[in-house]
This record gives sequence, structure tokens and C-alpha cells, in this order.
Amino acid sequence: MARYRLQWTLEGHRGPVNCVAFTEDGAILASGADDGHILLWSLADGKLCHRLRPKQGPVICIRWLSRSQLDRGYRLLAGGADGTVQLWGINRDLISSEQLSSHTVLNGPIEDITVDDTCQAIVVIGLGRVVVFTITDAQGRDPLRFATAEPPFSQGAFAALARTAHFFCEGKCILVCFLDAKEIIAWNMSPWKMIWRQKLQTRIGSTAWHEATRTLLVWNLVDGIDVYRFTDNPTNRFGFVRKLRVRIKRNHINLVQLSASGNFAISGSDNGEVYIWDVESGRQTQVLGHSKGMVLNMQSTPRSLICEYRVVRCPGHCSAFPKRLCPLV
Repeated sequence: MARYRLQWTLEGHRGPVNCVAFTEDGAILASGADDGHILLWSLADGKLCHRLRPKQGPVICIRWLSRSQLDRGYRLLAGGADGTVQLWGINRDLISSEQLSSHTVLNGPIEDITVDDTCQAIVVIGLGRVVVFTITDAQGRDPLRFATAEPPFSQGAFAALARTAHFFCEGKCILVCFLDAKEIIAWNMSPWKMIWRQKLQTRIGSTAWHEATRTLLVWNLVDGIDVYRFTDNPTNRFGFVRKLRVRIKRNHINLVQLSASGNFAISGSDNGEVYIWDVESGRQTQVLGHSKGMVLNMQSTPRSLICEYRVVRCPGHCSAFPKRLCPLV
């Protein structure tokens, strides 16, 4: 079984890191932070390649567009604490960049952005609203085109915080998970309509979805991670499978991930450790301990894992250290 070892510690942000994202080939890492900057790193040598300054407050989430859409270089989406979504174009050698699009979407922070390359659709979520854009590549036109919002902007927002969103059914549908409402709602993308909703037993802090294995992980803010499987039962779409227990000292949302194969679950913690489990057996296979702070987020590719750490260096000051871990076979 593959195991992970530390390869790089990437230091460059002046505030806690909130999000990281690999390019499709795993060669470039983007990191966004409270300092309002997005840094691009080469994972061949661990060096900083480029810095973006979106001017949207703390950067909450980032997503790369697929290589199939990158005829003129890289494209990176950024969601900010000011409620804006921006699309950046970055040339192939990572030397220059330009802002291609900017939309004010919400009256509060963007919680999540998810992209479906098949349908060329983007879903943006946050406090009480789900917003859909389509991706276009027409010269001289805004590449992000507004499609729909739920509820419509002419109506008041949901009284619930949408935390995560995932495309499923090969991009034909989207499921959105709400924190305190403990609810998952699914919409059909075209035509846009709600198709089902399900209430869970716990709050939904963060989630991870794997299409091929139909597996959903939920950070429940109580005792760790709940594992669910998507079913064909119209009255119970997600059936509970097992619990992966994590000792929680502070009521903090930690991010969860599924490996590329869907066989392994990965989670952070509030004690500086990263836990890896075999999903089928529920057995913990490895513990990575590299700090005394909170592990805020992880992103994985088939052969690497990035972990963000918030480490208290002195009173009132936090720094973030993404760490790249490569599996030993």
C-alpha cells in the first residue's frame, strides 16, 4: 500500500491559507489565503512561479479549468470573501496573467465553486444562494455567462448556508449541502429544477464526493466523518455506511477528501494531524503529523497530497504551510 512522505514545505503567504488546487497534470499548485493573494508553485522544484492579486479580500476558494479549455494557457477561478468570482488567464510559462472576468455574485463570502468540464458549467454557492454560470470562449466577450440562480436574485435568499456543491450524474445534476439545515438538495441542470432533497442527522461542515464509487464523505462537526453511498431509493438517496471517528477538540470545520480511486478518505484535524482511512474497511492506514496547529484543507492527485496547516507562531499571528506528500510504494 502506498504511503506518504513530506517532499516540500511551501512558504510565501502572509496569512492563513484557505484553499489549494492542483492543475490537471499535478505540475502546478495554486494557493489562496487571507492575505488576498494567489500563489502559483512549481511542484517539480517547490519554487514560487507567479503571484496574483485579485483584490477580493481573503481568497476563499480556487478552481482550475480543464486543460481541454486551455488553448491559450491556464485559466483559474477565484472566489473571494467580498462575494466576487474572478476568472484569471495565465500564460503557459507562468510569467504573466490577466483578469478575464469578474462578477459580484453574493452579499457574503463565496463558500465553494465547482466546475463541470463536460457541460462547461460553473456553480457558485454561499449564504442562501446557488448561482450557475456557463463557460464560453468567444473572443472579446466575457467568458463567464450568468445562467440562473436559486432562489432568483429577485427573491430573498435561503435562510441557510450552502457549504459545498458537487456535480453528479455525469454533470447533468448538482447537489448542494447546507450546514445548519443538515440538508442536501439536488437540482437538474437542464432544465433547471429541484429533483430531490434529503435531511441528514448531523450538520454538514464539509463534504467530498466520488462519482465512480458513489461515495459521499461528510465532516459532521461532532465526532468525525460519516460515509454515505448514493442509492436509487427515492426516499433515502444517501444511505449511511460507517463512521470514521476523529477526536474533535474545537468546533472547527475541517476539509475532507477522497483519493482519485475513491478507496481512501483523507481528513484534517485540529491537532495538526492528517488521517487516512481505507473507506471499505474503515481502517485507519496512516497518520501524518507535521504541525501543532489546525489542518485546514487538503487536495489530492493520484500521486500527491497537499495539506494546509495553520500554525500559531506567536500570540495573535498565524501562518500557513502547505506540505506536499508523495506516496512511497
